[in-house]
Parts: sequence; structure tokens; C-alpha cells
Amino acid sequence: MTLISNRDKGLLAADYILGDQVTRLTCCFHLHQNLKHFQNVEHLFWLLVNSKFPNAFLTKMAELEALHPPAARYLQWLDRSLWVTAYATGQTFDYKTSSVVESINQVLKFERQLSILNLLNEIWHILMHTHFQRFTMACKAEKDQVHTDFALVKLLESREWVKRNRIGIATQIIAEVTQVNDKAYTVGLAQKQCSCCHY
Repeated sequence: MTLISNRDKGLLAADYILGDQVTRLTCCFHLHQNLKHFQNVEHLFWLLVNSKFPNAFLTKMAELEALHPPAARYLQWLDRSLWVTAYATGQTFDYKTSSVVESINQVLKFERQLSILNLLNEIWHILMHTHFQRFTMACKAEKDQVHTDFALVKLLESREWVKRNRIGIATQIIAEVTQVNDKAYTVGLAQKQCSCCHY
């Protein structure tokens, strides 16, 4: 099992109980946020995170050190096995952040206060209810309908979301995409990579 957190003190008790049964990793989204005050380094951060081999990591770290020594020192202070793919030992299934856990915590906001057995029971009921609703909607779809109503709504929401993004050019090789919720992502034009990790 892999535990990704923002070095959260509240998880220390669970961390101690699980012991060697869990691999610990640091949430890369929060590390990325910490780097925001270092200018023009964000595009290199995700390349460092996603380095699959030590040599690739060391090459990118040398680039960062030449570009911005304080930012490089900040990252060198961190244990590489907690945030770099090349050194991490736990299975992450390409998740680098704690956002999935935070989303689940929001969904189970009230259920989290229950005992373990009651919590598991509530999770089962929530999943069954959701699956049944989506299955019912899918069965009602017309034969020539490509998407279910649920999928179509999500697709249209995503398209509208993209239309509202603000795009700015930071330098000749770096662009910045700002969403309506003010989350900003850096796009390395030369590397054709976005700090959102989806593109």
C-alpha cells in the first residue's frame, strides 16, 4: 500500500501503526505549490517528478540548478524516494498527488465519523446507489445515442471548462494556463508537457 500525503501530522498515528506495510510518498501538487514563488522553474519540476531513471533525474536537476539554485536546493533537501518516480518504491498507478483521497474525504464527510464496519456499509450503499442510477440512465438512452446522459453532461462540462481557461505566454518556451477557479498550470512548449500531468 502507498500513502501519499502533504507530510500531514494527522496521519502520523496511522503511519506508525501501519509501519513497514506502507510506502510513504509526498504529494507532488503541494510541492509544486511551494515552488510557485521561484519563477520559471515549474516546467522542470514535473519533468523531475516523472523521471523514470536516475540519470534523467540528475540531468534535469542540473538544469534546474543552473536556472535557479535556491529552487534546486529546496528540492535536493527532500528525500528523492518520496517524490521522484525513479527512486520511489511504492506503486502509485501514476497518481502523484493526494487529490483522490481529498475528494473521497469530501464525499464521505459525515460517514467518516462512523465506526469502521458502519463506514464500509455506507460506502457500499453509496456505490450501489450510484451504479444503479447510472445503469438506469444508460438503459433509457436512445439506440442511436453515442453517450449516456451522464457522460454527455460531463463531456459538455469539460468543454465549457476549457473555453473559460485563460492562456498567457510567460516566456518564449513557457505558457501558463489559468482555470476559472484560479488554479494555474505551466506548459513547457519545448517539452510539450503541462504541469497538470494530463498532457
